[in-house]
Amino acid sequence: MVSVGAVRPEVLIAGPAGLVTGTMAMTMAMTMAMAMAMAAGEQVPVSLQTDTGQADIAREGRDLAQTA
Repeated sequence: MVSVGAVRPEVLIAGPAGLVTGTMAMTMAMTMAMAMAMAAGEQVPVSLQTDTGQADIAREGRDLAQTA
């Protein structure tokens, strides 16, 4: 069947389905990107807190060695 200026029925069916599939894929990709960004953002404070704690322990050890 040749369509001249008419919208074919399969386009009407596939169009919205493709839009929904694309939107779902985009939503999942955005969710994964946000989760990875949150994980990376949390890594910095945790490692900084660990470094600060280790420096405090080393400083206290030196102070105790000097006073003993």
